[in-house]
Amino acid sequence: MALGVPLMSPERARDGLGWTPRHSAIEAITELVQGMREAAEAPTPPLAAGTSGPGRIRELLTGMGKPQ
Repeated sequence: MALGVPLMSPERARDGLGWTPRHSAIEAITELVQGMREAAEAPTPPLAAGTSGPGRIRELLTGMGKPQ
């Protein structure tokens, strides 16, 4: 999951739009790890139990999603 995550800064959105994030990076990673620990799921293909995890092993085997 973390192989293709880009590193981003909210600076441009903050400066141009006056936007500020509602959650810190620490809060986001804490929630992610907690969801992984609890095997949480949601009704979207990447987060649904039937279409994620072992069911997506083909992506790793074919190199899909690896950094270029």
